[in-house]
Amino acid sequence: MDIDQVLDSAIAQLKNKLSRFKVVRLQENLPEVKLNAAKLEQVFLNVINNSIEAMENSGELLIKTSQVKDKIQILISDHGTGIAQKNLAKVFDPFFTTKETKKGTGLGLSICHGIIEQHGGTITLKNHKWGGVDTTINLPIP
Repeated sequence: MDIDQVLDSAIAQLKNKLSRFKVVRLQENLPEVKLNAAKLEQVFLNVINNSIEAMENSGELLIKTSQVKDKIQILISDHGTGIAQKNLAKVFDPFFTTKETKKGTGLGLSICHGIIEQHGGTITLKNHKWGGVDTTINLPIP
């Protein structure tokens, strides 16, 4: 499976929502890996949607894929509001949300975390100094 095809499919599905933002897409020539495309697409859709919501009506979204040693790394970096430091440790907990009632269940990132772990990978979120969040997903290359 080509991870960039899966990511590009998710981006295409969000084309209308992304039209308000500057999207920078960087990619390297990556090896194909054995992955569940539908589940990874779900992860990408969720993370990109979170970035869109955090940026509200304008901003830049960087989506980069690269090979780092024996891993494929996907970086999704937004210029949104960031995550309160006290909440960073809780973002993958089931039912944890900072969204208003009826706008989120608190399951999205928890499910993403589980899917990435099923693939033998990791997912981390980190605030920028200037605001916004880097979501980094590392997946092993067999």
